Amino acid sequence: MAEPSPGFYNEVFDISRVFSRFINNNYNIECVINQLSRLDQVLENYKEPFLTGNELAFCDIFLFVRLYCLQVVLKYFKNFTIPENMKRINNLLSQLYSQQVIRSSCPADQDIIKQYSCYNQMRIPLSEWKFLNQVCFSFEN
Repeated sequence: MAEPSPGFYNEVFDISRVFSRFINNNYNIECVINQLSRLDQVLENYKEPFLTGNELAFCDIFLFVRLYCLQVVLKYFKNFTIPENMKRINNLLSQLYSQQVIRSSCPADQDIIKQYSCYNQMRIPLSEWKFLNQVCFSFEN
């Protein structure tokens, strides 16, 4: 099984860093978009369904966890979604969503939102907690 390119993990860690700084109001949304664009370009090198070929591997899950949290949190708190023109990211997410092992081990969107609500600028209004008690998953939309 092949390994992802050496720059792959750097791009994923950069996504995590930029997302964290954005959540803490240290970066604007353009920084997130720029980092997502860089990752989308890196993913251009991968022609197989997954990053190492035809089978799900650690690096796929490693990336998925970060993108899934980013997608859920930014959609809920900032009304932002990964742009459609980032086809490689969106295709990889779709491919990963289709895997039963991913679907059965993902936390519900509400669990992710509750976890990130601990940030001061992202407090959840009391009126929203009813919604957060209903279970839903982004990949079901």
